[in-house]
Amino acid sequence: MRDGAGIWIEAGGCAHLLGGEEAMCRTVVADLARLGHAARAGLAGTPGAAWALARTAKTPFAIAAPGTEREALAPLPVAALRLDPATVEALCALGLRRIGDLYPLGTAASGRAELARRFPPLLLERLDAALGLVFEPISPIRERTRHITRFTAPEPVRDGETVARITQRLVETLCPMLARDGLGARRVTLTAFRADGRSAQIDCGTARPLAEARALMRLMALCLPRLATGPGADAFALEATETDPLRATQARLDGRKDREDDALTLAPLVEKLAARLGNGRIGRLAPRPRHLPERAQSFVDAFGDIPDTPDAATAARPLRLFARPAPVAAAATAPEGPPAWFRWQGTVHPIARAEGPERIALDWWRLDGWQGDPPAMPETLADAVRDYWRVEDARGARFWIFRDGPWRPDAPERWYLHGVFP
Repeated sequence: MRDGAGIWIEAGGCAHLLGGEEAMCRTVVADLARLGHAARAGLAGTPGAAWALARTAKTPFAIAAPGTEREALAPLPVAALRLDPATVEALCALGLRRIGDLYPLGTAASGRAELARRFPPLLLERLDAALGLVFEPISPIRERTRHITRFTAPEPVRDGETVARITQRLVETLCPMLARDGLGARRVTLTAFRADGRSAQIDCGTARPLAEARALMRLMALCLPRLATGPGADAFALEATETDPLRATQARLDGRKDREDDALTLAPLVEKLAARLGNGRIGRLAPRPRHLPERAQSFVDAFGDIPDTPDAATAARPLRLFARPAPVAAAATAPEGPPAWFRWQGTVHPIARAEGPERIALDWWRLDGWQGDPPAMPETLADAVRDYWRVEDARGARFWIFRDGPWRPDAPERWYLHGVFP
């Protein structure tokens, strides 16, 4: 096989079909050789150990019996743990060249804390997985590329100005990595590894995919005061934990703006507010496919995408509605006509002008009866309508008022005020 290629096979319970584990490995290697591929096989109780044995075996195949992974991996180089070249180089510089050299540090609590402080979390994850201390599934899904950059200081840093300069350097390294892959950051995490063995993190969200160092650093500068470096931090890592594809924008020839242009215009303001107040405290209204006005919008995260939902409202409506429609006393001069007057909060409003009605049906499929088997016609279906009127009183104030249910000569009318026009 060419360098880097390999095949993961879950062979549990299959060896006896080919005469045992050695015979199975010998058969696999021989069959690949007949197809023109030079290969080595590794068999172990964990995927990590099998990968390491296959890549370092000096014979066509290597087998680690169940429970012997620790002894089989000890003489192998640390690169067999599927680590990146920078981590392997740093380990070798400290004299940790073999996987067995990591055992004293990887088992003691103090040693694990030291490894976690100086190296990426992937080091301990791969070591534990290879030894069978944690479960590592074999999945056909490719591992997501991590966009992360690190900086190691010669001595612990605690003053804000130095931390800001280090963050600036990390941002200037991270943004080209994202742009090269056609991605923009939607959330970045800055981690400071402190001298006392602890770590501190801050998250910074963006309202649009961002791969511009200057704009991202402006947001990070607002979040840096929340980073608790304690006695000082001697290592920093900046990772884009959430990314989205970068999309090019083009101005319209007629000079008009669409909804996406408005979102990009508001994005810097949303990002600054979230950096000051916290990501979970900023939201916006998004349309929902509902007929009822009070259900036609929902409050969503400011950093989420608003779905393209057609606006069901075609007539003018108030910008803000009451939390609940307010019952009012009113009377119409004609059946199914607008109110001639209504009383609200102790004040009588004579109606000078009225426009409507706009009939809105309720969600009849949610009424009792339609959930039965077989479904039955609800008794209240005939009343599940509202007739909305835009009315103006003698003083020029405008209101949005509706009659609950159709007009009936044998029943009193029920009127509600749902909003006030500016």
